[in-house]
Amino acid sequence: MSKKYTFKSVLEPDRLKLYKKVTGKDMNMQFPQTFNEKIHWISVYAREPQSIKLRDKFKVKTFIKNKIGEKYLIECLGIYNNFDEINFEKLPNQFVMKATVACGENIIVRNKKELNLKEVERKFNSWIKDNTVAKSKILIEKYLENDNQDLYDYKFFCFNGKVEYIMFIANRNRETNRIFFDTKWQRQDFTYNSDVKNINIEKPDNLDEMIAIAEILSEDFIHVRVDLYRLNNGDIKFGELTFHTMGGTALWNPPIMDFKLGQFFNIEPLKEKLVHQFETRKVIFFSQVYNMEQTIKQAYNSLQNQTRENWIWHVVDNASSDNTYKILKELEKTDNRIIIHKNKINNIIDDGNSLLEIALNYDKNDYFAILEGDGEYAPTFIEESKTAAISDNVDIVITGFSFTNLNENVSGSDIILLGHMHKFYFFIQYYNFLKVKGGKLFSNKVLTQNSIKNNFSQVDQLKNIDFCVELLKRSKNSVRIQSILYKQSLPKLKWRTNIVDEVISFYEILIKHLINNNKNVSLQIVNFIQTLTINYIYDILTSLIAADIDLSQKHKELLKIGHSKIMKDILMDKQDVFQLKKEILFKEVITWMLSQTDIEDDIVLEFAQIGQIFCASIQWEESWIKFKILHANASIKLGNNMIIKGENESGDLNQIIH
Repeated sequence: MSKKYTFKSVLEPDRLKLYKKVTGKDMNMQFPQTFNEKIHWISVYAREPQSIKLRDKFKVKTFIKNKIGEKYLIECLGIYNNFDEINFEKLPNQFVMKATVACGENIIVRNKKELNLKEVERKFNSWIKDNTVAKSKILIEKYLENDNQDLYDYKFFCFNGKVEYIMFIANRNRETNRIFFDTKWQRQDFTYNSDVKNINIEKPDNLDEMIAIAEILSEDFIHVRVDLYRLNNGDIKFGELTFHTMGGTALWNPPIMDFKLGQFFNIEPLKEKLVHQFETRKVIFFSQVYNMEQTIKQAYNSLQNQTRENWIWHVVDNASSDNTYKILKELEKTDNRIIIHKNKINNIIDDGNSLLEIALNYDKNDYFAILEGDGEYAPTFIEESKTAAISDNVDIVITGFSFTNLNENVSGSDIILLGHMHKFYFFIQYYNFLKVKGGKLFSNKVLTQNSIKNNFSQVDQLKNIDFCVELLKRSKNSVRIQSILYKQSLPKLKWRTNIVDEVISFYEILIKHLINNNKNVSLQIVNFIQTLTINYIYDILTSLIAADIDLSQKHKELLKIGHSKIMKDILMDKQDVFQLKKEILFKEVITWMLSQTDIEDDIVLEFAQIGQIFCASIQWEESWIKFKILHANASIKLGNNMIIKGENESGDLNQIIH
């Protein structure tokens, strides 16, 4: 690596442990020299979208067709999203089944009648389920076999578009596995995971054609293994492209070959690419502040103290009534990295002042970070988060942070979230990191390509979580690192217009998001989200009761909560997971509801019904009876009013007639 930078993926420690476990040796991923080390380095630090796509056994067919022609492809009999889609009656007696995103997970069917469908389904379901990085499908191809019931596999080890060695395998004959040759078909005295065999293999008459094919297919890659099959009639068929032979854990025999093969690998251009990305990608901080004269200088100082100076600060003054704007203008005079915007009216964003509008002015590969007016970044935030983003090639970096008003730190072990499934599995572990917008570095393409909601006029936990969950939903991947690199006070929920609708929407969207990503969403995660939402509802109801708003509006907001999906879900909870929380929440609300003496006629029956439901859920019979009486009295009163109204209307009608 460059002396100026240290790129270290959160995946590296696990890779080192795995290598040690399999090979018994230590590995150096910071300064890789051997073939295995460089395989690991590339798989972690140079995960190119093209190579990831070409590992898919179905998607790679388009690449092969465009590169060398369709005649080299094995005939595809079908591609399926799941096992239930396969109609085995329409398949021939012999075929090969493969998981499209997997290594070695194939089933060769020589006699369809002997196929145990339940066992095959179990295998494929486990293969597809275990892949959390990309969605795997089921590919069925034509069965290939030579006259002697063998299939000859030629694996071309290519570096920078040039074949250096060829490994020969006779699939059915273990004695002729992993025999290496050079491009002149001179047998080599090395192999891996096997003894070196002194066996002569006849040179194929179309070896030059196979070498030419391999070099065409490998011309765009520093290293790839091109696997081809040769049939008795001379036909050549493409097998697969392998970018990480044996996952970088091959036991080379003799061991020196691991080093010698590593010398064909020139990864220096890839290292310099990481350095170039770090040096050219900007970090843009965004703030929207209101009356922050006491803390805004500290926020700025945390940027000024960054160990990396390539940053820009867009700060929007939200029509502050104190000296915030004046302080910002003074800072702007001495630092041209500050760009000030100003809203004319508080909480009304002027044109050009929204996060999205500002983001559109920058390259999609630049990074953004949110800085609240009372927030502060550690001096190494840019250094650590930016190297993490580049090292792991992720859309979002989530760092640890501390709440200054609670004397509480939020941190956790390094973890990478690759794809939707990972984000689902680890939701509980990373939820606490979503309570603030700050302490995260996210790629600009996440903002600009998906039009993320970015109304910063209200600042509280709910708005923060809404923003952060939306980012995570839209991102391809993210990484969480241990370092505590941000601090601010934890904003509390306060009463405001539409906050009840926002909490209800928060729950419904979050549940829908998780269930859409996994139909078998775990009860633990559902309970976690419900508990979280109940806590928010408790805070909202507390602020609602104390809010300086019309009493009838309070009643209507309460009814919204009573009819919401979250309430229905926890009321239907048969495991009594929320019993204690329900008692605390409902007893306080019920007591307040029963104290109300001026309930509008058009909602009083509904008000009483909701109260009865709350009482029933915690088995509070005494209060349930009171709501029952309220409901009965209201029904009688409304009935009498209807009678009086009817009599009045009848009198009016008589006057008109007579």
